[in-house]
Amino acid sequence: MFESNRDYNVCVRSAYLIESQVKHTPGIELSLEHEDHGTITHTLWLTPKTVEGVRNALAAMGIDEATFSRPSFLENCNNHLAGAQCSINTFEEEYNGKRRVKVQWINPPVTPSAGGPAQLAKRAAALLSGKPAANDHAIELDSSDIPF
Repeated sequence: MFESNRDYNVCVRSAYLIESQVKHTPGIELSLEHEDHGTITHTLWLTPKTVEGVRNALAAMGIDEATFSRPSFLENCNNHLAGAQCSINTFEEEYNGKRRVKVQWINPPVTPSAGGPAQLAKRAAALLSGKPAANDHAIELDSSDIPF
């Protein structure tokens, strides 16, 4: 089961072009799977206001603009997206008195730090001490790096 306010690396199990029943809005329905937390469904609704976010999500799953702008991609999006790896960020929503976890963002897959936990701890300690770690790349932060 997925928890809210977490990031997960997932695999696209299926992707289908759908249409909303009321407004007939097109969307790409994704089934996203995590080996330990199961499956979560997310729909990328295609509207003038969401198109940039959908483009970014498709790019995060490895689909380039030349591909996703073709009608043949949308007709056969499962052939292109099934098996794609990505990272999702989740949040909790309450609707009609029921709480559920939903996908908030789709990003490129997150890869573990090179060197594993020991190297990560070394880099973090160097940042805290104000001294760069030996043989480590310099890390420069600006306000966009602040996670809150």
